[in-house]
Amino acid sequence: MDKRFSEMDEYELKLEISMLNEKAKKAEQLGQGNEYAVYERRKTLASLI
Repeated sequence: MDKRFSEMDEYELKLEISMLNEKAKKAEQLGQGNEYAVYERRKTLASLI
């Protein structure tokens, strides 16, 4: 990620959240709990902006 969430516009945030959703699902399927938790936290932060 090159930009901070605060520097992104609404469209970029939606794309980022979508990408994080995909990464979180994949991590969950692979049993990578810590990675899953990181992506979920980042999704939450991105959605608050």
